[in-house]
Amino acid sequence: MIGNILASQGISVMAFDPFINPTAGTYNPRGQVADKNIVDKIQSYGHELANDWGYKSISITLGGTQNSIDDWYENGIGRHIEVYNSAGQLICSGFVNRVTVTSSTLQASRGPLIEVCNRASVMYTPIIDVSVAPPLTGAEKSTVIAENNNSQRKYGIIEKVLSGGQLLDDGTTDEAENYRDRYLDETREPSMGDKGISLGNSGNPAVQLEIIGYYAWLDLYIYSSIVTGVTTVSAKMQTVLASDPNGIFSTNYLGLETNNLLTPNYDNDNRTAKAIIEEMIKRGNDTDDTRRIFGIFENQKAIYRTIPDEFTYYYKLSSRNQNIRIYGGGERGAIVKPWDVQAGKWLFIGDFLPGRFTDTSNKKDDPRSMFLESVSFSAPFGLSLNGIGISELAQYLAKLGVG
Repeated sequence: MIGNILASQGISVMAFDPFINPTAGTYNPRGQVADKNIVDKIQSYGHELANDWGYKSISITLGGTQNSIDDWYENGIGRHIEVYNSAGQLICSGFVNRVTVTSSTLQASRGPLIEVCNRASVMYTPIIDVSVAPPLTGAEKSTVIAENNNSQRKYGIIEKVLSGGQLLDDGTTDEAENYRDRYLDETREPSMGDKGISLGNSGNPAVQLEIIGYYAWLDLYIYSSIVTGVTTVSAKMQTVLASDPNGIFSTNYLGLETNNLLTPNYDNDNRTAKAIIEEMIKRGNDTDDTRRIFGIFENQKAIYRTIPDEFTYYYKLSSRNQNIRIYGGGERGAIVKPWDVQAGKWLFIGDFLPGRFTDTSNKKDDPRSMFLESVSFSAPFGLSLNGIGISELAQYLAKLGVG
């Protein structure tokens, strides 16, 4: 079983039930241990790390008793998952977004969590008089916010601003509020999803966990500011993170590099935190157009930094064992386990275009250089590395507001 191989390599996987207090604005992912090590139950495992947003996703299939599978279906949504290597270093973490169980001839799913809504409002254009043609409309407006406290206590505050278009609001009928309330009622719990029964196709109980990184919570709350003037990109980024109503993200902002590029304080267009941060990331540095990357990592700490200057990894196409190594030692460098390879690093392909001069100061023009945009590990030893060309044009255009 895959789990036995992972365990033999010293990998451990822990599951936690979060402690959530929406009134106090606190969310502790490691609230209570649900399972101190589920690695021995793992039938399949994979994770993806990426420059855009850090710990991106984990996919785990677990075997177990019918009771344990039932527990994951009933209580698994929102559980916090951590994966560690043999040195006790965190490899990846995230929260359970969706569960899919197989039990005898039945397959049933629940989720995704990110489609839950327990704080809702509707932006709409009111139709205030239908006795005339065309109907008379007013200025765009928003309903008051409605909330479901029971859902918030279970999953945290998940906010949506809905687009209603033109809706009747003539003093008697308020379609926008009706829409808001109906939507809130329908989405306060994770969807039960699809169910299927396949007669003659029974098997042992199993559950598939779709786990995504905490960057996804940036898309689940709205940031708004009517303050005028300008601030720096790094200061606004900190303010946007701190405005999370759940308190999920770390208040340790030492991982945010200073970027004195100016940006408006005002932001009152019902945009999510993710949309705002993504816009700032695209604009690069204050002093030049060097690319910067952003991610949510261990303890939900945000990292915002310029891409590195130096190579981290070394690889030879002719490597018999297809090992990734530390760059400094070349083909004799220390081997990096496939589950420990990180995105956002430079890799040098040692035997591609042999004899070509190595210009370590100009990696973006060296075809043997590869900047790792994403890294996908598939147990027991599969690894996929993906990179794209590095350019300063995108950052320059973003500063100009082009594209």
